Amino acid sequence: MTGNDIAVYGGLCALASMDREELRRRVLDNSDFRQFLELEPQIRRAVSMFCQSKYAACLSILDSYAADYQLDIYLHGHIKDIYSRIRSKSIVQYFIPFSCVTLDEMQKQFPSPHGIEQELEDLIRRGELNARIDLVERLLVAPTSNPRIAAQAAAIDMAKDYERTLRLRLVRLNMMNAGLELKSKASESGVMRGSYDDGGLGKQTRRSGRTGFSNMLS
Repeated sequence: MTGNDIAVYGGLCALASMDREELRRRVLDNSDFRQFLELEPQIRRAVSMFCQSKYAACLSILDSYAADYQLDIYLHGHIKDIYSRIRSKSIVQYFIPFSCVTLDEMQKQFPSPHGIEQELEDLIRRGELNARIDLVERLLVAPTSNPRIAAQAAAIDMAKDYERTLRLRLVRLNMMNAGLELKSKASESGVMRGSYDDGGLGKQTRRSGRTGFSNMLS
């Protein structure tokens, strides 16, 4: 395995699996890996284009070397899947800043011989792209969030937590008023050991305590 192989395999797999921050930190800014990238400048350019959000340029660079990678003895069986992952991730990353994009613009940025609609539909169905397709207006639209519903849900959760806390505090106050003590596990084990030494007195005391606690709850 040569240094060129390390640059190609590592760069392509990084593009297929890492986000922009990881690519910048673990690939471009990695002094150990940079020496291999210098052997394959097209991989370095592709990674740089992706980090700069120039996804069409990144894919164009990779497409121009696809034929060479198809001839690689180890890479040829995986290159189709790797390229597909890089393209899908590029589409998802491209759409994140927008609330809507025309399908014509998506086709322009990511040319597809059969049209971009089917590819977008597949990404949405797989849960990779959080969007919906408006075929009438020919738009890719990001789902709008309802801040009112989110605020109501947060208020309900807060009220439930507050109610639970109050109930626990009331139970503790009632137990203290009934003369019951809350002891640690070590103290409880000591009480249990004492019950075998006092001829059943501890058992009787615990029974009376439970009776008093039951009366308190009723």
